[in-house]
Amino acid sequence: MGCRCARNFIAVGSGVHMFSVLLHVFGSLITVFGGSCFPGIFPLALSPAGLSILYDKYLFYPSKDLSPPRTISGVECQPLRFKLDNGNDITCRYFQRPEAKYLILVSHGNGGNMSNRGVIVEHLLKNTDCSVLLYDYEGYGQSDGEPSTKGILVDGLAVFDYAVDQLGFAPSKIILYGESLGCAVTCSVASKRTPLGIIFQSGFFSLPTAAKSLMPALKIMPGFVFPEPRLDNSKILIAEHPPLLILHGKNDKVIPFKHGSELFKRASEPKLFVPLENSGHNDIYFADAGLVDSSISEFVRGLENMP
Repeated sequence: MGCRCARNFIAVGSGVHMFSVLLHVFGSLITVFGGSCFPGIFPLALSPAGLSILYDKYLFYPSKDLSPPRTISGVECQPLRFKLDNGNDITCRYFQRPEAKYLILVSHGNGGNMSNRGVIVEHLLKNTDCSVLLYDYEGYGQSDGEPSTKGILVDGLAVFDYAVDQLGFAPSKIILYGESLGCAVTCSVASKRTPLGIIFQSGFFSLPTAAKSLMPALKIMPGFVFPEPRLDNSKILIAEHPPLLILHGKNDKVIPFKHGSELFKRASEPKLFVPLENSGHNDIYFADAGLVDSSISEFVRGLENMP
């Protein structure tokens, strides 16, 4: 399809430059299907069904190379596995503090797998008294299946329910943490369940908005062209939601800072926005570690003290 270069838009660390991938996809569509040889295919490719296939093909960059479980900040890692309704297995890593009353459920970004998120686990364990649960979407790490925009939302909800039914945490004792693409999963789960709070790391407004900001020509395209789910975090956050903390780097070249600031403006209360002066997309725990640590610590402490 002329999209051989899409795999080159990889960010070292937490994920892929996913909106650069989207930009490449739309550009390739115009190049490949816009010519006179394929006049009938171009409308089909830009239909919701056509774009949905492209989202699923180029938005995700899973790795099957899962590093062994390890103890982090003195907390042992427990590998877990459970079956989805479709028969696929989802794999998780559970860092359990026996005395913990609260759980932080982490939905990671679109690249790699959960074993690449050790730094997130380390800082969450260091700055809170919570247990931490990570998982891999279908097609990531040792989880079965293939990832899709619809599937990751199903996966996130299933893991939340697993934490309630099997790990024994009430919904009101679970804090949702989303990293990049995982913010959309976090938002979706929060709209269907009743978690204690939400933490966004480098989140986006919506996929169509991100695509249009990178490719202005897409602004003339009607909204119905973009496939569902549109992963529209703004639409969910404008409604009633648990307390929200948004962390976003001002030097983020993957999901520009304006996504975080506009999300904060659109979101209803209660909410808190922490701009990170020195951070890009993947480096917030290095470039602004002190501010990130204190912000998460204070936010979680505030949630724990809520009546």
